[in-house]
Amino acid sequence: PLSPPPPSSPPLISSSPPPTHPSTPSIQPVEPHDPVGAAGGGASVSASSKAVAPQRCVPKPWDEQSYQSLGRTTQFRGGNLEDPGVKEQVVASRSWNCELIIFAANEGGVLMAANSIYNMHRLGWDHYLLITRTEDQCLKLLDGPLKISCAWSTFLADHEGYKNWGIAECAYCADAFRIWVSRIYYLAEFIDQGLNAMYMDNDVAMTSDFYRVVKSPPMARHNLILQMEAQNIHGLNIGVIYCQNCEPGGRGQWVLRETVHRIVTLLEMKNQHLIYKEEEAAGVVHPPYHMGGAKNTLWDQHTVNDVVETSVHAKESRRRTYSIGLQGKQRDSYIKHHRYEARDTSWLVEDGVGYRDLQLPNEAAGETVVGAPTWMVGGWAGVAGDRQAQGVTGMWNVKVAPLAHFVGCPDKAGGLKALGWWDYRSEAVVASFLNQPPPLPMKERRWITLKGPSFEFSELKDFHKHYFNAVSRLIILGILTDRQVVPPPVPCSSKWVTSRDDKAWGGIEQVPYRWEWHAGERVNNGLQTGKCKYRPGPEIIANSDDEMCCIPWVKHNAMKCHLVHTWVELNHVMTENPELAQNADVKPVSPSQKLSESAAMELLESEKNVLYVQIESEEGVPTVDLSLDVTKRVMKAIGDDCSFFRRILREGDYQSIIP
Repeated sequence: PLSPPPPSSPPLISSSPPPTHPSTPSIQPVEPHDPVGAAGGGASVSASSKAVAPQRCVPKPWDEQSYQSLGRTTQFRGGNLEDPGVKEQVVASRSWNCELIIFAANEGGVLMAANSIYNMHRLGWDHYLLITRTEDQCLKLLDGPLKISCAWSTFLADHEGYKNWGIAECAYCADAFRIWVSRIYYLAEFIDQGLNAMYMDNDVAMTSDFYRVVKSPPMARHNLILQMEAQNIHGLNIGVIYCQNCEPGGRGQWVLRETVHRIVTLLEMKNQHLIYKEEEAAGVVHPPYHMGGAKNTLWDQHTVNDVVETSVHAKESRRRTYSIGLQGKQRDSYIKHHRYEARDTSWLVEDGVGYRDLQLPNEAAGETVVGAPTWMVGGWAGVAGDRQAQGVTGMWNVKVAPLAHFVGCPDKAGGLKALGWWDYRSEAVVASFLNQPPPLPMKERRWITLKGPSFEFSELKDFHKHYFNAVSRLIILGILTDRQVVPPPVPCSSKWVTSRDDKAWGGIEQVPYRWEWHAGERVNNGLQTGKCKYRPGPEIIANSDDEMCCIPWVKHNAMKCHLVHTWVELNHVMTENPELAQNADVKPVSPSQKLSESAAMELLESEKNVLYVQIESEEGVPTVDLSLDVTKRVMKAIGDDCSFFRRILREGDYQSIIP
């Protein structure tokens, strides 16, 4: 793992005068908590003591064992966090050494949340709580394969304001909004319980001991830590929020509580346009406005940034929250009218850390806000700082921060898999949650892929035509043989790959392939890169683990298809089970061969788990003359989520039978 840079290292952002240290946060004279029953190390905060005076839990100093909570916490078996005493029960059973990590998910987020928890367990941590949207969702997870500790919340449930913003009728919109606000709300609540509370998005990989970094200089003296997305105080990403040594009633907690207050106030406004009343009167803006909804004006990330700026300057800011409802020149006029550009929004830099002192509330002790440096929290794409610290460059294969956020990754699960940070047991958690049979273990699954030509073309249009036509034909063969379809890797040297950078791993940026191209259009097209041990074929490579495989992005946007699996998955199962690669079956086919159903089944009959269809040319994947019954089976298997490949089949080899 990367270490914090020494004080002599160049600053992250720009040179600044020597910063003034904030006053040391006042610490209540509380001894480290004794173990609470089987929870061992969980903080004990009674409801009565909380009512008298909230006090901050004092952690034991960091060492290699001080945050190893796995096997030392007890499962929390659900409860409404809005009910009396439930948060105290969470603290007693789930916190460890004054720490608690919060995740949040609706039904669509269970897979990524399960992987995050397995990820924690790999590091020896178990001090987390998953907040679900409903009681039913939580109860389904309690006794599943992972025995997840979860709670639900009725906070803002069925709020009348959803109608005002057009999200009441959209279950996903309301879900997302309520989960977003809840994560901020409960961070503040658990600070009142005396904890160092942390929230992480489910697409954040924990790659090494984050606590070693935040409990050591230069980070140890800082308080409210967020991911830095742009190099200023209103460019923070809230996929990672950590309030370290934040006092109950203090300035870090105020940022969180003020965020929730502002969002709820907006939610309750029946006439949203009133937020521009002053600016309209001044002739700065005029209707129509483009207020958006849960992902615009109500988005908590916008509000957190505005509140941070408000506290740093002790002067109100609505820079992001309100300007998002305006377009073009009106947005510029709004920002100019409020003189936001005149404010100093840069970070002070000390020991490689960008920070500012929080100023509100005035009577509270001094606390800081930090834009986490890239050696502590890395972002996959679209974030500030060292370019090589971004996952899009592939450099996470070489070095990576303790927290790696896959923000901007077109296939987050695929990105995690390519780096070896995916736990395939997560699929069983989802199956249990959905009351489905458990999936087969990876080594028992049956796979089909291609062997032979490289699909190396100079032009994108030629690659598109040949590669995806071959994959579409392979899907038909996969359905007939009941095998999982794996598109083959391609040469990293492919000339159609235009997104190249000497600073990227292997010289290739992992920008996604543009599946919907237009003639004459030049776009940046990259490949997913990852370490590999196996070539397209059963031969084992004896070279080092650092050899790079290049894989087309096939699990993003319209190309998403449940029948298609990436080469990363097959590579993983063959790496873990070398005998599958050694015993793989290879079936040669004649060029441009069209087969009857029976001939196809006979040709591809194999008891081996891994089957390669060996073709002589890029157009050599055979087609099959499908009967009406088998056509119905194929269409049912393709379903509605494979529209990209359905279109290729309909416009090509199977146009007479694919609707």
